[in-house]
Amino acid sequence: MKILVFFNKNNGVIESAKSISNDVVTASFSKCEDCANFIPSLDIQTPIEGYKFINDVSKEVDADLIIFADETLIRESAAYFAGKKQLGLISHSTRIYIKDDKIIGLVPGWENLEAEVYATSRPALMILKSNESVEYRSKSEPKMIEVCRSDDVHLIERSEKETNPLQNARIVIGIGRGVKKSQIPKIEHLAKELNAEIGCTRPVADTGLLPLNRVIGDSGISISPEIYIALGISGAIQHLSGVNAKYVIAVNSDPSAPIFAKCTLPINAKVEDALPEIEQWIKNTSR
Repeated sequence: MKILVFFNKNNGVIESAKSISNDVVTASFSKCEDCANFIPSLDIQTPIEGYKFINDVSKEVDADLIIFADETLIRESAAYFAGKKQLGLISHSTRIYIKDDKIIGLVPGWENLEAEVYATSRPALMILKSNESVEYRSKSEPKMIEVCRSDDVHLIERSEKETNPLQNARIVIGIGRGVKKSQIPKIEHLAKELNAEIGCTRPVADTGLLPLNRVIGDSGISISPEIYIALGISGAIQHLSGVNAKYVIAVNSDPSAPIFAKCTLPINAKVEDALPEIEQWIKNTSR
């Protein structure tokens, strides 16, 4: 199986592609010396430019599967390409594998369900979640694809995107619907004591308790802290898909909460009762 991978910064998807095939060709949206087999003559800036680049590279590579990194410009370009070519596009996949000779993408669903979505078109198209940027060098001289600036879109201003503090935090405290508004000041105090950042599930942000840039999961950002403290979080796949932590401490008053099956330290208690114990446990662990 030949796989073509498009990425910008999150090239961790290349390893995912290599896990199911030895024939992987890479293409970068950024002009770089040896980061991919195909590179553009100019950095891709718009979905229209991205579509044209994808189209040109796909003509050079007869791929069975095209994987797109889960980055904003890549996603938009992939959707444009799929629409133009009338191909199916599996989006929000957290994992890819082969089953019964079919290309499968594992996609989070409602509550704690996951759907196996398989491709029927060729080439199969899939957006694969990965926030990793790893050391990767192409073994061959990259081929440059000529890119012309689109006349349909004009870049007025360009600025560096601010890094979300949750993504670099060693400790993250997650707030779910099981946390009362009156408990927020105590959690903020705990976060200050532990030098931690506070995130939340989407329903919490929808109520206005925390801003949307604090949402962790499928509709927010992905995090990789050493310790994740989940307070009043049930453990829905949409949220946990964005958590990659060494230790997960879960506090929930419901003894059957799904998150207990996926954590390092389960605490079946009310959030307010567990906060002092959590603070002490982390201090002991950090010694």
